[in-house]
Amino acid sequence: MAGLSGRVADLGVSGRNGLILAIEQKNGSGGINGKPLELIVRDDRQDSQRARSSVKELLDDGVELIIGPMTSSMAMSVVKLVNNSDAYLLSPTVTTTDLLNIDDHFLRVISSTKEYGNKSATYQYQNIGSRKAVAEGVYVEQFLDRNDTSSRYREFRKNYRARFGQPPVFAGVAGYDAGVVAIEALETRKKSENIKDAIIRKKIFQCVQQEISIDRFGDADRNTYITKTKSGQYITIE
Repeated sequence: MAGLSGRVADLGVSGRNGLILAIEQKNGSGGINGKPLELIVRDDRQDSQRARSSVKELLDDGVELIIGPMTSSMAMSVVKLVNNSDAYLLSPTVTTTDLLNIDDHFLRVISSTKEYGNKSATYQYQNIGSRKAVAEGVYVEQFLDRNDTSSRYREFRKNYRARFGQPPVFAGVAGYDAGVVAIEALETRKKSENIKDAIIRKKIFQCVQQEISIDRFGDADRNTYITKTKSGQYITIE
C-alpha cells in the first residue's frame, strides 16, 4: 500500500516498483514451496481516510502482511487498525519516532529519524567543527549510496531499469528490501509462527546495499551515508 497518486506519488510508485521486482524475481525462481506470491496493490492517495479504507479491504481479504505505507502520516493513520487485527505492516520508508520501540504490529526496514539525525550531527561536529546545520546542497545524509559499485547493487540497478525504464531511487531500493525481508520470513518461519515473530527471529537480512537488522520491536538498524555534492553529483564520503 502506497500513495500512487496525489502528493508524493513518486515515492509510492518507486516503492511499489521495487517490491514488484522482488516478487517477480522470487516467482520466477519457483515462488515459495512451489507457489507464486500474490501482490495486491492499493493506492492510499496520501489520504488518511483512503488509507484506512484500503487497510480494511485488505484485512477483510485475509491479507497477512501489508508492505507499506510509505509515509509516516499514513502509518500513523492506520497502525491502530492493524494492531487490532492478525495482520502486520512492514514499511519501506516510514521514519517517524512515534512508532519507535513499541511492541505493536508495525515493522520497518529503515531507521527512524532519531538515528538519521544523530549520525548527521555527529559527522558535522567531528569533521566540520560545528554543531550547526551545513548548508543544504553541500553535505547531505542519505539512505542510498549512489556510488555503490557492488555486484549486488549493479545487478539490481540493471534489472530495475530493464523492468521500469528508469534507474531506481531510494524508495525503489527500500521497496525491494521490504520484499526481501517479507520473502525470507515467509520462507523460514516455523509452523504457527506469525510473520513478525519470523522476522524478529531471523533478525539479519541481506538487502540490496547492506545488511540490516530488525530488533524485537520491529525497528530496523540501517546504515546511512554522508554525501557531498560535487559537479552536480552526490559523492559518498562516509
